[in-house]
Amino acid sequence: MRRFNRALSRARIEYVLIFVAVFAVGAYLQYMPSIGDPDGFYHAKMALFLRQGRVLTAMPWMYFTTLRDSFVDHHFLYHALLVPFVSWGKPLLGVKLATATLLASFFTLFYATLKRWRMNTPLIATALLLFCNAFLFRLSLVKANSVSLIVFLLILIALFERRVYMLALLNALYVLLYGGWLLGWVAAGAYALCAVMQLGREPALFWKHRFSHHTHPPSVWAMVAATLAGSAIGLVVNPYWPGNLSFYLQQVWQIAIVHGSPVAAGGEWTSFTAYELIQNFSWVAVFAAIGFLLLFLNLKKMHRRTWTLALLAVLFVFFTLKSRRYIELSAPTLALFAASAWSDVFPSRMFSHIWHSWQTASAWIKQQLLIAVGVIVVGVLVMPQIGLWAHVKQAHDELANGIPLTRYASVSKWLSEHTPADSIIVQSDWDDWPMLFYFNTHNRYIVGLDPTFMYNADPALYDAWASLTGEGRADTLVALVTQKLASRYVLVEKDHTALQHLLASNIYFRLIYEDDEAWVYQFLSAEAT
Repeated sequence: MRRFNRALSRARIEYVLIFVAVFAVGAYLQYMPSIGDPDGFYHAKMALFLRQGRVLTAMPWMYFTTLRDSFVDHHFLYHALLVPFVSWGKPLLGVKLATATLLASFFTLFYATLKRWRMNTPLIATALLLFCNAFLFRLSLVKANSVSLIVFLLILIALFERRVYMLALLNALYVLLYGGWLLGWVAAGAYALCAVMQLGREPALFWKHRFSHHTHPPSVWAMVAATLAGSAIGLVVNPYWPGNLSFYLQQVWQIAIVHGSPVAAGGEWTSFTAYELIQNFSWVAVFAAIGFLLLFLNLKKMHRRTWTLALLAVLFVFFTLKSRRYIELSAPTLALFAASAWSDVFPSRMFSHIWHSWQTASAWIKQQLLIAVGVIVVGVLVMPQIGLWAHVKQAHDELANGIPLTRYASVSKWLSEHTPADSIIVQSDWDDWPMLFYFNTHNRYIVGLDPTFMYNADPALYDAWASLTGEGRADTLVALVTQKLASRYVLVEKDHTALQHLLASNIYFRLIYEDDEAWVYQFLSAEAT
């Protein structure tokens, strides 16, 4: 019993140390007066609404979009998780603290998963993810990335351990947590495909496994059914049912998968070249390459878990080649696969056995070996360009180029004090919306979150607005602003000089506000001029 308690204490300390170490990295990445992505302002504001007990089912602040009258908060549970963090002090600092906490929680669970599956290299695989600066950057954005990966990892655990009810519950929660909940289907499909291929080589076992009432644990088909049933429950037992179905058609299918609208997407949807991909994967790419080499040299030794992770890793790499945001999926899946492949080939606790086999070696040799390992570890941590600190610093620098915490705070305050309630502001860019929404719900705006929502509502109006704000061109400026967009105010970001010149040269518009970030022009009636 004492031995068990000591082992349990060591395990707890192990996880605590990993959590604290990664939290320190996350806190350093958040220690700046900016947020890496505009969406962080939106998530903070939605958490503030939930803190007030308001579940938004309409979004009048995106006036000319499909979400104005029928809004779906596809990150509902994530926003609920943020509520304690925005309930003290400054909400934007609170969501940054939440991001560091969720980052550390994911890495701790990742390590615990490797330990649970008795893999040989849990610490190495976990540490290598910290060397992936693009992955660190994605998980350091104020988004649901870390918590979605936590649920995805738990879904993999439920699949591999055949926990039917756990799998159904997780997939139901996934729908309420994250717009990419179809990843649960992808994981179940990969698992089922590998199982069919494996069991199909032995027909008798395949049919028994499929139809026998005495098969334990549950069959592959039960796991697939649990996945689908869980997702269905999450869709129906949902404050946004049934409007969420049409929303997911736009958000998941049209925007995330096929990019079916002709509007420009955000930077996270741009693609990697193969070289950029390998460069951003860093040491994870090397670890995964060794894993695939072990896979092809030892096909018969590989378990179903390894084949499933290999299939998911390859699939997510192709996703990442299409859209760089998917590195948040491909990097951890590659690390999981490589660790699993290594563990299938080499015996359990291999490094421990090798070390204990040196018991007969001289103390001097073991001391020199420890010194050499220590030097190598320190070198890997501090080495320029490829060391851990270099990758963390690179992610920090990219985040520092994000959005200042006070972006549009001044102009938002002025608009809320000097314009009528619910008056529409024509903003010069769709990604200005999260900051305007956070600081000022007194006014309404044209579009937000993604331009596809405006394009789907009215393609002609979207084209006219995009031409006005992007090129500073309008066939009938006054009619577009005052009639089609029903506004008297135009907010122009300082880098939209073509639009500013167009407004400044028109006798019906007057500059009424200016600061370092924006101009505001007001339409004047013909009588006033």
